[in-house]
Amino acid sequence: MPMRTVNGLIVFLLELTVAAGVNTSVQATQISWSNASGGNWSTGSNWTGGVVPGAIDTALITLDGTYTVTLDTDITVAGITLGGSIGRQTFSMSYRTLTINGPFTINMNAKTSAVYSTINGTGNITVSDSLALISSTIDVPLHNSGVITAAHTNNYFNRAYTNDTASILRLWYTSSFSAILTVDSGFTNNGLLDLVSTDSGAYVRVNAPHGTLVNSPTGTIAVTGTAGWAYIGTELDNQGTMNLGYYLNLDAASANHTNSGTINVTGGNLAINGTSFTNTGTIAVASPYSLDVNSGTFDFPSGSITGDGILDFDGATVSWVSPAAWTGTLILTSSTMTLPAVVWTGPISLTSSTLTISDSLIIQNSTPVTYSTINGTGNILISDSLALMGSTIDVPIHNSGVITAVTINYFNGAFTNDPGSTLKLWYPSNWGSALNIDSSFTNNGLLVLFSSYGSSSVSVNSSGPLVNSPTGTIDANSPTGGQSICAELDNQGTMNIGWPLALDFASANHSNSGTINLIGGNLAIDQSGTTPSFTNTGTITVDSGRTLDVNGGAFDNQSTGTLAGNGTIDLTGSVTRFTNAGIISPGASPGALTITGMDMAQQSTSLINVEIAAATSGNFDSLAVAGNVTKGGIINVDLYNGYFPTIGDSITFLSASAVSGDFDSLDLQIGGIIFDTVSSAASVSLVCTQANNLDPTISLTATQNYEASDSV
Repeated sequence: MPMRTVNGLIVFLLELTVAAGVNTSVQATQISWSNASGGNWSTGSNWTGGVVPGAIDTALITLDGTYTVTLDTDITVAGITLGGSIGRQTFSMSYRTLTINGPFTINMNAKTSAVYSTINGTGNITVSDSLALISSTIDVPLHNSGVITAAHTNNYFNRAYTNDTASILRLWYTSSFSAILTVDSGFTNNGLLDLVSTDSGAYVRVNAPHGTLVNSPTGTIAVTGTAGWAYIGTELDNQGTMNLGYYLNLDAASANHTNSGTINVTGGNLAINGTSFTNTGTIAVASPYSLDVNSGTFDFPSGSITGDGILDFDGATVSWVSPAAWTGTLILTSSTMTLPAVVWTGPISLTSSTLTISDSLIIQNSTPVTYSTINGTGNILISDSLALMGSTIDVPIHNSGVITAVTINYFNGAFTNDPGSTLKLWYPSNWGSALNIDSSFTNNGLLVLFSSYGSSSVSVNSSGPLVNSPTGTIDANSPTGGQSICAELDNQGTMNIGWPLALDFASANHSNSGTINLIGGNLAIDQSGTTPSFTNTGTITVDSGRTLDVNGGAFDNQSTGTLAGNGTIDLTGSVTRFTNAGIISPGASPGALTITGMDMAQQSTSLINVEIAAATSGNFDSLAVAGNVTKGGIINVDLYNGYFPTIGDSITFLSASAVSGDFDSLDLQIGGIIFDTVSSAASVSLVCTQANNLDPTISLTATQNYEASDSV
């Protein structure tokens, strides 16, 4: 039989006597440590009486002084009391198993260090000072009133664990080794849970596979460090305070996290992955840090979220019920979100997401909305910029800033573009761009159509009238591609056409009471459907080389309307009616205007402006009509650039297929100069018949206006 210690022999004999039915009693012994210099547990001379504590004994390591007791063998004891009144007593175990069947008390002035070791049995551990763990397992209940540190890969608390008020549980790692603590049944933190992250190649993690981490109202969870990440891999119920001085990730699967306390995201991001999170407390997110919710749900029935940081939701469902003021950034990616009355002054970014609003969403920063939808009962107020790509806005929009739209976008609520605001349709690469507006809208600012790729086009489509108000400007100045307005146009402001533009809304009654300038592109008015028409009471100027192309329907230039410029008005495309009761002002001091495709009948209110700088070709305005002209109305002659006519000067200002009728103003002499109109079968000329007896009050060096008489 191998040799055994005295206590071991007692146990052996006790077992024999119990087996034999002999009534006996062996009393547990308290054995004290006696070596103030420290030493190995298994050395008998280190203990009073020279006896090493055994299975029924309680070891007392309470001798004053500073020393270390090293557990150099696996043992079973009834209990351990560690800690004297002065000094520092350390109990150290490495790669050992301690079986304890009673209380293991770590008093003040005491420290227990367990490295790759296990503590099990039927007893328990109470920590008043410190317990330092490295890759170790605690298989007995653990009560912490002091400081527990856990480092270096895996540590396990497999029985109940309590962290008292003022206690500390600290996870940290050494070198590049991560620190993981698994508390099997969950625990309540009433003190400080400190997750220390200092190495970019490692992390700290606390897990509770069969329970919840409750951070009580007195509890604090702190994440500190300079690198790496911290993880909580269990369901979190935060009732206390969480201070994130570095990055924290909640990644327990199927967890239902709650916060009724305070979470301060001030030094690192908080990431919540694949779970549900309900907030009824306070979350403060400071710039430049973020609250990141990846998949799962985020519910905000009450409480507050404040700060100027970032809320980043990716693949999440967000229900935000509690009113809030948020000055930070909102990022939605593949997510759905419901917002209450939120004053949102920070940037917003939506990608493949749906945002439902119930009150005003105030956009005061650059806001990209990509392949997303904004709906609900609220409205959008824009004072900065909204960048749309393939998106739908189902609420009213009031734009006082800048909206850009790329690819196909929809405005299904009322839309207003304020003075000074901009709505720009454009496309990059080979994507076309179309803005579809369900109802009518009024442009009081700037509407820009800009296409920069040859095979694509931009268009604005509206089921109701597009009103370009007196303060509004429409710029169609694309360098390439196509442009169109598929809406009934009521232009009261200014349109600058720098690239071909088409109006192509069926059964429309277009009107212009403002100014349309064809400066670099043609305007095609493609009219179809029931009685379509274009009525001009403003000014249309067609520059040289440009064409106003009317296809189908009626084209009416009313008494206050002006057709001007050096280009062409083409009416060859099955125009049903052309009337001119207004002003035709060829050229641009001077120039030639061409009208093709229809006869022109001058009305009594019609007026033709003719500017003359000289009697030679190219120095006076002319109108060419590829159709028949019926004369009428007034000819207004404007002399400029120092021109003084001489008798016999002849200016052919009108040519046509055929000319008939008479002008209404006859034989009117001004300043001693008389022009007669001389008509041929296909032209009308102004011929000077008198150029003397000048009124001395008229300066011939300035431009003068004259009415000409009709020669019969």
